[in-house]
Amino acid sequence: MLASLGAVSTLLISVMLVMTGLGMQYAALPLRSQIEGFSGTEIGAAASAYSVGLVIGCLACPYGILRAGHIRAFAAFISVASAVTLLHIIVVDPWAWALFRMLSGFCIAGFYLCIESWLNDRATNDMRGFVLSAYVVVLSVGVILGQVAVALGDVTTFLLFAIASIIVSLAVVPLSMTRSAQPAPITLVRLRPKRLYQNSPAAFISIFLVGVSTGSVLTLSPIYATATGHSVQFAALFSASVFAGGALFQWPLGRASDLTDRRKLLAASALGAIVAGFALTRLGGYSPYLLLGMAALLGGFTQPGYAIAGAHAYDHAEPEDYVETSSGLLIMYAIGAAVGPIIAATAMEKVGPNALIYFIAAVQAAMVIYLITRMRIRPSLAPERKEDFDLGSSTPVVAMGIEDPWEQDEEILVPAEYEERQESEEADAAETDANGPGQDTDTPPRPDRG
Repeated sequence: MLASLGAVSTLLISVMLVMTGLGMQYAALPLRSQIEGFSGTEIGAAASAYSVGLVIGCLACPYGILRAGHIRAFAAFISVASAVTLLHIIVVDPWAWALFRMLSGFCIAGFYLCIESWLNDRATNDMRGFVLSAYVVVLSVGVILGQVAVALGDVTTFLLFAIASIIVSLAVVPLSMTRSAQPAPITLVRLRPKRLYQNSPAAFISIFLVGVSTGSVLTLSPIYATATGHSVQFAALFSASVFAGGALFQWPLGRASDLTDRRKLLAASALGAIVAGFALTRLGGYSPYLLLGMAALLGGFTQPGYAIAGAHAYDHAEPEDYVETSSGLLIMYAIGAAVGPIIAATAMEKVGPNALIYFIAAVQAAMVIYLITRMRIRPSLAPERKEDFDLGSSTPVVAMGIEDPWEQDEEILVPAEYEERQESEEADAAETDANGPGQDTDTPPRPDRG
C-alpha cells in the first residue's frame, strides 16, 4: 500500500498545497466580506459563483486538458487560481469578487480533473480504491489546515491572502518537474440528466438537496459564527470543525449504508442534521467547545449525504454507465451548491444568523419526505445486489474515480490527435530513459489499457 502511495506522492503533495490554500480562502473570504460591509445577498452571490464556475469547469476543462495536455493545463489552472486569490485584495468589490470566485471554481474543476485522471491512470486496478481514498483524505486535511491557519492570522491584512496565493502557486512545482509521461486521455461523456433521474430518482434529487445544504453550511458557517458574537479567529475554527466533522463521518456512514437501504440511512442522516442544527442554536452559548462540537455534528450529518446518495445511484447503474453517473451527480451537486448559499445568505440578512440553520433544516426535511415517498414506490435492493461503498468514487470531488472507464463506456470520446500526441510523448520518454540516468522511480509502469 505504501508503495502505491509513493508512486503518486508528487500528485498528493500538489493536492495538499492547493487545498490548503483553498481552505484558507473558504474561511477568509466570507469573513473579509463581512468586514468590508458586503450585504448578505452579495456574500451569498460570491459563494454561489464559485459553484457556478465549478459546473462550467466540469463541462469545459476536459477540452482544455485534451488540447494542452495534463501538465500544461494543470499549470494554467493553478496559475490563474493563484492570481485570482490576490485579486480579491486588489479589487474590493462584491460583484468583482463574485467573478473572481467563478474563475476560482472553474480553475479548481480543472485541477480536480487533471489530478483525478492522473491518479486513476497511475494506480493499479487492485489499489485504485485505496489510492483514491488516500487522495480524499489528503484533500480534506489540506482544507482543514487552511481554515485553521486563518484562525492564526488576520483577515484584515494582505498577508493572509498572499500566503494563500504562494501556497497554491507552489503546487505547480512537483508536477512541472516530473519526467513521467502524461496520463491516459481524460474521458469525455455525454451527460443525460433525464436518464440519470430515471435510473435513480432518490439519488438525483438527494444529491441536489445535499448540494444546497452543504454548500450553504460550508460557505456561510464563518459568517454564522461572527454573527452570533464570536471572534474572527473562532469563526475560522468553527468553519474547520464543520468540515472536519464531514470528513470524519464520510466513511463510517458510507459503510453503514452497505448494511441497509441507503435511503433509510440518508434520511436518518438528514434527521441527525436537523437535530444537530437546532442543538447548535440552543446549546452553543454554554461553551465554545460545545459550539465546535455541535458544528462538527452538523457537518458530519450533512456532508456524507453525497457519498450515500452516490453509492445508491451506482447500485442502480450498469458498469458502462458509471462514468456518466459520476459526472452527472457531480454537476447536480454543484448546481445545488450554487443555489443554496445565495438563498441562505439573503435569509440570514433579513431574519438573523439562525436563518442558516432553519434553511438547512428545511432542506433536510424536504429530503426526508422525498426519500420516504420513494421508499414506498421502489423496494429496497437485496444486499448481494449492492455495490460496496467506495470512499474514493463517492465524494463530490471525484468525477474520474472509476476503474478503466475508457474501456467500459462506448459513449466516451477520445480525440485521435490526443492519442497521437500521447504516443509521441511516450516514445520521447522512452528515448530519454534509454539515454539518460534511468526511468523515473517515482512513477510505476502504466497499466495496460489494451
